[in-house]
Amino acid sequence: MPLLRGINNFALSSPKSHELVADPFRHGGRDKAQQFFEEG
Repeated sequence: MPLLRGINNFALSSPKSHELVADPFRHGGRDKAQQFFEEG
């Protein structure tokens, strides 16, 4: 199984609560998401 040889070095990660993520779904729209990202 050559495709799985390096799988131990691979990990999926998701955004943490303290990371800036400009996601319109999380912030109630594109403009609010952009404002959140820019203002930190």
